[in-house]
Amino acid sequence: MVEQKHMQEATPANGRESGKTDLRKHKTRRALEEAFYELSETMWIEDITVGDLCEKAMVRRATFYKHFSDKYAFFAYVMNNIQRNTNLQQNADPRDITMAEYCLNICRSYLRNYEEHPKMVKRILNSKSRQPYTDILVAQIRNALLKKAAYDREKGIETEIDAQVIASFIAGALPYALTSYETDHLADLDADRFLSELRTIFERLCESHPAAKK
Repeated sequence: MVEQKHMQEATPANGRESGKTDLRKHKTRRALEEAFYELSETMWIEDITVGDLCEKAMVRRATFYKHFSDKYAFFAYVMNNIQRNTNLQQNADPRDITMAEYCLNICRSYLRNYEEHPKMVKRILNSKSRQPYTDILVAQIRNALLKKAAYDREKGIETEIDAQVIASFIAGALPYALTSYETDHLADLDADRFLSELRTIFERLCESHPAAKK
């Protein structure tokens, strides 16, 4: 605990030290992320401990807690990275696309995660303790959509349906729709058809108009 406090209070002396700190931060988080993916190939998600992650990534526990409050905060970080990287691959700045397209990119990010880490996703979906992880996804999607709505309002655009209603509805429904697809309950739909159907839903839900002037 003393060591952790000391590390948190340390401040870079100059720009060069700040750059080194940022690089160390990136390497630490990347090592933990890779360790998580590797461990999830053979372990149930709820059984993975902070100690397991640190041992696999060769990172000290004090360093882990400098970056994340607990393993759930770390999991949220991993899932956020998946979504952010998908937006980068699509060259899609949230400010430059419609709300419907933004929702679709969120779906693409989770489908991409399933394709790249199928064992991890299946372990989450079949876990007896999956609810905390589902709650993380719901909160993450809702917050992302509310942030997107705020971007749109700055540009003078708002949805016909209240943004908080849309965000809550989509965030609650989307993880279950993706789960149904990924567990073959929607086996007659390929990925393109599935995304096409979701696009229709999002476009109807997220119809927009110029924001009312205050």
